[in-house]
Amino acid sequence: MLRFSKDSFFAFIGYVLKPAGKDTCLFLSFLFLLLFFLFSFLTYIDLFTRLDWWFLQTFQEITPVEYDLFFSMLSVIGTFEIYTALAIIFFILGKKTIEAVYFFAVYGLGHIIEILGKTFIHHPAPPNEFLRFNLPFHLLSSGFHPGFAYPSGHSMRTVIFVLLGFWLVNRHIKSLGLRLVLLFFGLLYLLLVLYSRVSLAEHWFSDVVGGSLLGVSIALLMLSVFDFYEKYPGYKVRR
Repeated sequence: MLRFSKDSFFAFIGYVLKPAGKDTCLFLSFLFLLLFFLFSFLTYIDLFTRLDWWFLQTFQEITPVEYDLFFSMLSVIGTFEIYTALAIIFFILGKKTIEAVYFFAVYGLGHIIEILGKTFIHHPAPPNEFLRFNLPFHLLSSGFHPGFAYPSGHSMRTVIFVLLGFWLVNRHIKSLGLRLVLLFFGLLYLLLVLYSRVSLAEHWFSDVVGGSLLGVSIALLMLSVFDFYEKYPGYKVRR
């Protein structure tokens, strides 16, 4: 059975509030969260409506329908079930119980913010006649819509996993050439997923931007939490 060491949560809060304890990841996490809230407000007041329509029409015009199947497969990969299953497998194979606890705590926070956005920010998804999803099935989470489309959960999750992947690559891969190759394909995958959300008319461009900002904030918060518990091992989870 796992339990947190005494006062670990308050120790981290103190670390956050103490100027000397603030690290770059934590500062940037708060910065991107503020940008997300600002962008969310601008989306709420429909500032990006014309831009959303332009991106939707442009992306669908330049994307051959033959690519819809590929982009639809990316859509399935980006679902909550697939990413969560991959994370569970990674932590089980790596026997990283402590890291898993922290990861899923912050990961869950990101999804709570996503659900709140989709509940309170009036931003309907693109009309059904524009949808180009080309698979005969959806996973269960794809049918979960608290109300509206903002922000894009696919974008948030993909940004989180790609940024954490970059962090792991830079930390554990010694070969510069291999690092560059993996970073290139990671960035390419990220861009394709973000592009597909609009080209398939699953989301507006503003949904994708909002989800990406939230994803960057959550990923940086995860890295900050990992860094804190590495610096202060006395506050780690104990068995």
